[in-house]
Amino acid sequence: MKDILHDSEWKHTKVDMARPADYQFIVHHGIVAKAVVHKLWISPNEAQVELVRGGREYIQLDKKRSAELLVILTGGK
Repeated sequence: MKDILHDSEWKHTKVDMARPADYQFIVHHGIVAKAVVHKLWISPNEAQVELVRGGREYIQLDKKRSAELLVILTGGK
C-alpha cells in the first residue's frame, strides 16, 4: 500500500468532496514522521478511487492501482 501511495503524483490543492469518504486510514511515513490521515472515495462505477491525504493533497488513481489498493484495504477482490 505504501508503494502505491508513495509512487503516485499527488497534487497540492484545496479539496472539497461532495460526500464523506468511503474509507479513512492512517499511514506512518518514516520512523519518526507523524501519522497522516488518508481519506478514500470510490467512484460511482467502482472503477477508480480518489484520495486526499493530510487535507491538502489529492490524487485519482488509475483503474489498476485503484483495484490493488482496494484489495489491500478490504481484503477482497
